[in-house]
Amino acid sequence: MRALALALVLTGCGGAERIDDPSHTQSSEYEARIQARVDAGQQTTAHTLRLNPTDCRCPAFEIQLGDHWQRVDLAVADDQDPPLLALLAATEEAEDQVGRTYRVDGSLTGLIGRCGAGTAVVTFEPTAFEGVVVREPPGSAP
Repeated sequence: MRALALALVLTGCGGAERIDDPSHTQSSEYEARIQARVDAGQQTTAHTLRLNPTDCRCPAFEIQLGDHWQRVDLAVADDQDPPLLALLAATEEAEDQVGRTYRVDGSLTGLIGRCGAGTAVVTFEPTAFEGVVVREPPGSAP
């Protein structure tokens, strides 16, 4: 289980592609909104992540940027990175992992990629795992 979770987190089943492709179908307004959220998120080091698995073409975690949840690639040196291991251990301990939120310190790199059918993915470098925050109320859409 841990190996599968680690593979999904590190690679997002193939990882995200950079937004350098001018033929991509998402609008520049969409990209500008994502970039504005990233820019605002770069002003802090404390972030909230949640496990919200989707199809195998996108990362399993999301990061809260303002009032929005955004797919996130976790940029770690290797699969033994201490904050990553702590985050994965916390998700494995939870009975109902989906929707549970976690406080993780780190920084948004400013890199934005794509996954799946064009969903924006931001890049986050975790530096410390702070713990479980809260479980979203039942019925809230992850």
